[in-house]
Order: sequence, then C-alpha cells, then structure tokens
Amino acid sequence: MNCDPHKGRFFSEFSTFAETHNLSFADLILPSDSITYISKADNFVTSWLDHVLISRGVNLQNVEIYEGMTVQDHIPFKFDIILSYDTVSIETGNAEEPTFHYAFYGKKYWKRIITYITQI
Repeated sequence: MNCDPHKGRFFSEFSTFAETHNLSFADLILPSDSITYISKADNFVTSWLDHVLISRGVNLQNVEIYEGMTVQDHIPFKFDIILSYDTVSIETGNAEEPTFHYAFYGKKYWKRIITYITQI
C-alpha cells in the first residue's frame, strides 16, 4: 500500500484510519522530500511509504530517517519517546551506594521496589 503523503494512492485512506483510531503521524514534520523506501527492482524509485503513528498524548522528539542505512528496501526511523514519571529515592545506608533512584509509576509498584531492595 503506497502511503506516500505527496504521491501515494492510499495516503488519504491511511489518514482516515489514523483519525478513526485517534492516532497521529509523528513523521510528517520531516521535510517533504523524505524517503523511506527504495525500490531496487524498479530503477531505484523512491517513496515515503513508512510512517510513525502514535497515540495522542505521546511525546516523540528527534524523529528522523536513517538515510543511507537501508534494511532490504526500507529505511528505518529513529525517535526518542519522552515519558513522564516521578522518581523515588531510597537511602540504603551503604556508603558506596547511598541512594537508589527509581521511576515511580504508581503505588502498586512501591511494595515491589521495597521488596527488591530488602532482598538484595
């Protein structure tokens, strides 16, 4: 399915799918001449077939295409996912490692963290 945003026959259908499922394109911020596909069988025709769809509210940064690094005929993406979380610091009493820092995702994990530390 050719989903090139500028010349693909199916990009409008793909956009409708994304909208219906409350997804958004993270890669459309890239330059309009970006490519993610090189057809080696068809005189090296290029296209922007691959996309990064994300749930609304997900924060991605540094979205880029690794041009010059192909996997067969597709070019991979690179991006950073930015997560929000609180941190928990626990004093151990050990002078060599006085504090452990953990990502805190909710109260139900707190007991697991304490159990893990006390059993080390």
